[in-house]
Amino acid sequence: MKYRLNLFLPKKKTLADRGVYFALNYLRYILVITQIVVIGVFFYRFQIDQEIVDLKEEIQQKQEIVIVSEPLIKEAQAIDNKVGIISGLVSEQESFAAGINYLFGRFPEKIKLENLNMSKDGRIEFSGQATDVNLIRIFYMRLIKEAKFASVEMPLLEKKESGFLFRMALSGYKQ
Repeated sequence: MKYRLNLFLPKKKTLADRGVYFALNYLRYILVITQIVVIGVFFYRFQIDQEIVDLKEEIQQKQEIVIVSEPLIKEAQAIDNKVGIISGLVSEQESFAAGINYLFGRFPEKIKLENLNMSKDGRIEFSGQATDVNLIRIFYMRLIKEAKFASVEMPLLEKKESGFLFRMALSGYKQ
């Protein structure tokens, strides 16, 4: 059996000795781990840069689509405005036609219509002649009673040799 005896007192380690021991034993692991982290960040940066490039291309494509479709959108808005104007005119004409149809549906057969004027604002003015004033009065009262027009006026009623001459003005037909 062999024994080894060390009779020397253990040497006290100085701060420099401890630093050298740490550097030789543990610092290499820290450096390797740091290098792995740096390489990982480097590859992650490549991935992020590629995503940024892809997003910029996508934005550019969408901007080109917007630029190409802008004239179509403007034309569609112009057409929509025209359709709105046309539908308003058609609605106005339908209301006006309904007022005329209502008036001619209620117009007595024994009254002779002599003149009919229609204005753009929906006002209807007409003049006629009847042999009996009661026909004119009944027609006038019927228009007022049914209240299909906002305003029913009779500015003229006079007696002539051939009968009674009258003039009426109607406005504001309500459906």
